[in-house]
Amino acid sequence: MKIDSTIAITDDGKTNHNKLRLPEWELTDLYLKTASKRSKCYRPVDAPISNTAALGIDELNFAPEKEDIEIHYDINDPTAQIKSGKLELFCRFNKKPLWSIDLEKLGEEWLKHGKHTVKWDGRIINSNTPITGKITDHNIEHSITGQTPDLNYDKAAFPDGFITLEHTPYKLRLTLTPKNAKIIGNPTSSWTYFHILIKKMEIKLAEEAMIPAATVDDKRHKMDKALRTVIETDGGVPATGQTRKINLISNLYKTSSAEMNDNSAFNLYKTLWDEGAQIPLILDVYIADSTGAEVKLVDSTKGAVVLGNTKFLWDWEDPTEDVAGQQNATSPYEAKPKAFIESAIDYYKAGTDTTRAADDHTYPKGDNCHADRGGKRGPGAKSIAPDQTGYDPKDTLDVGKFPFKVEACKNRKWAAFSYGWSKGKLKGQTGILFRPSRMAGDNYNLTVYLANDVSAKDTWVLDDKTEPLPASPKIKVSTGTWQVWREMHLSRYVRKKNSIAAYLPTNIGAVQSIYDDAYISVVDKIDPTKNNYVINDHRKADGNAVDYNALAVAKINAANNPHFVNDRCMDRSADHGAEDSGLKTYAYDKFVQKLHLFLHPGIPAAANDISSMAAANGMSVTGLSEAIGSANFGPPPHAGAIARLVVTKNFLVNNDFERNTKYSRWLDRQCFGVLRAMVGDGANLGLISGAKTGETPGADDGVTVVHFNYSNTYLRDLVAAGVGVGMINGAAIGTDSHRKACVFIFTNAMLDTFCHEIGHHMFLPHARYSTSASVPGGAQPNRHDDTDANCLMSYNRPRHAFCGLCQLRLRGWDATALNKISASNKKT
Repeated sequence: MKIDSTIAITDDGKTNHNKLRLPEWELTDLYLKTASKRSKCYRPVDAPISNTAALGIDELNFAPEKEDIEIHYDINDPTAQIKSGKLELFCRFNKKPLWSIDLEKLGEEWLKHGKHTVKWDGRIINSNTPITGKITDHNIEHSITGQTPDLNYDKAAFPDGFITLEHTPYKLRLTLTPKNAKIIGNPTSSWTYFHILIKKMEIKLAEEAMIPAATVDDKRHKMDKALRTVIETDGGVPATGQTRKINLISNLYKTSSAEMNDNSAFNLYKTLWDEGAQIPLILDVYIADSTGAEVKLVDSTKGAVVLGNTKFLWDWEDPTEDVAGQQNATSPYEAKPKAFIESAIDYYKAGTDTTRAADDHTYPKGDNCHADRGGKRGPGAKSIAPDQTGYDPKDTLDVGKFPFKVEACKNRKWAAFSYGWSKGKLKGQTGILFRPSRMAGDNYNLTVYLANDVSAKDTWVLDDKTEPLPASPKIKVSTGTWQVWREMHLSRYVRKKNSIAAYLPTNIGAVQSIYDDAYISVVDKIDPTKNNYVINDHRKADGNAVDYNALAVAKINAANNPHFVNDRCMDRSADHGAEDSGLKTYAYDKFVQKLHLFLHPGIPAAANDISSMAAANGMSVTGLSEAIGSANFGPPPHAGAIARLVVTKNFLVNNDFERNTKYSRWLDRQCFGVLRAMVGDGANLGLISGAKTGETPGADDGVTVVHFNYSNTYLRDLVAAGVGVGMINGAAIGTDSHRKACVFIFTNAMLDTFCHEIGHHMFLPHARYSTSASVPGGAQPNRHDDTDANCLMSYNRPRHAFCGLCQLRLRGWDATALNKISASNKKT
């Protein structure tokens, strides 16, 4: 090595004592310092052992922009050999520095011999503008906190001109270069590490403005806003260990009997709620400052810049459904629905499907409704956190638009990444639009992870199919269980007379216990000041009082039953409205007398007085009519009476009226038909709107119950007397196109009847077979569990629950994808 040097020499004849020494320099230390901590300095392996090697920690952290720290470096260069230096910032798996500044351009003070202290708050600057340092002896002080952040340095890495969570942990390296490359320097570089740390995260319900809408305040937007309000009222996001219901209002009812036998229930529910509710969720981010104290970015005037382009991964798990716990196991009849449902939800539970290899494990494990049945778990299923374009941060939100950018993960296809805002109204926050499936009974546990960890460049560690994701508790936060329910309203309860024992609201709990099985909330929307009324107290939509008698006679006449219109069963002019039963009718004795007179016109009344004949033989009219044609009574004191009685008897037998109980069954059916016509005519009773649209303001959404004390007075009196007789307990009434409102007549207060008739309105047909002689509307074997003869939709008592297939249809599942054979629904 040749180095030129100028030296002084002694006088002639004297010994020269000059010694030529090769100039040396070194970077003796580099570390970051907070008020109470310093980071550790690292040097090349061939560098001399540092006196400060044992000092410092690798875990030093601070809150960029929020607080200042100090960069310390010591340069030992008394002969001023150093020409230039670079301060560089690195992240993992990237050989190129994220940031580099040229100390020579910042000014000569930055490379002088001495101890340097640089005040820094994490901002990124360029080195084109000199920054004058303050020199005191060999202590040089610098500050870059007063410099304008360079927003154009690297917009992807530093969108706000500050270091961010995205790239933590960081490596800061200082490299020095001499003027002459031959001048020895050791070490020529040193480096240190530091972090930005998450302190905690909180998932919260976002404000209403963030709910997206095709048109602000359109029908769907109002539904989502109303749901969000209910969730907020109930307590918002469920904490770990809690369950929060997502009640999807589902006042959807059949408008024809045919809709019980097709897939209308599935299609209409899909139209109503589409891919599920739209629930905006936000994540509040807290970081730790250098002392370990939390900094809530949303409330801090500084610090939210650390979000930058940091990714947050939103994941969900499907907790195992507790089928046995959901079923109201009050009898052995609950075992069959339980078994059917357990088989049906055991459908690719492992998240794998060898029949569709290309889509294998593209969805999480679990038992939520599979995409094959209309749910959101399965190949190609819609995301519970769909992509969002978001918009730029601002101080006032755009109503009806979701603000944060959200994008699907590459490998964990059921999860999504979200990005936050570093300024504006939502600074320090990120979020997703949570869209659970519309299927009642589906469960979701949400977890959010800080997703900055990479295994290679642009390869995110958490974007992986592993279940559950392995991650430190410090970088994740979870919710409790979100559980989807459907919500059905009881909107009106009408009694014929207030003397009828009120069934509602007393028995709503019992009704709820049955619909609980299918995750349907039965909500009491009955306004006692308006809707818990008796018919005669009600006013129609036009303000006029209901004329019950006039309406009854009109419908009786329209039915054109000869026994009714000829007043054989009743006096049409009687005060039907005064009775608690639907219609005031004659007892069997009087009906037989009226019929006998009709069959034998022209005979004097005295000769045709069956009552006198019966009395003469010590019988009632009923006993007499049953004895006609037998030898059990003597000749009446009227000529020709026996022959006439035989004619009457034959008529009764031929028309199935030969006993009072048979007459009662017939009369019940006929009277019920009249009541159907009366109640179904909503314009007259004012129960629902008489118009032919489901959106008419007069039509209350939900179920209207019209309660009579039996269909007629004779049946009522027989029951009161303890006579065993069959009867109609209730019936679902067609309401034309009133899709959101329905009515049913309740004539015998029985819980299973109440739930059965509402089941019809909710598209459930009668069970596949019944011990009853007839099944109105026909039985539908493909719509019921093949082994469950006691489905609530059957006529077979006891009937405590809907069968498993009915329950899944009530949840919203696709009926065409379900099989009546339980084992056929299971897939592995």
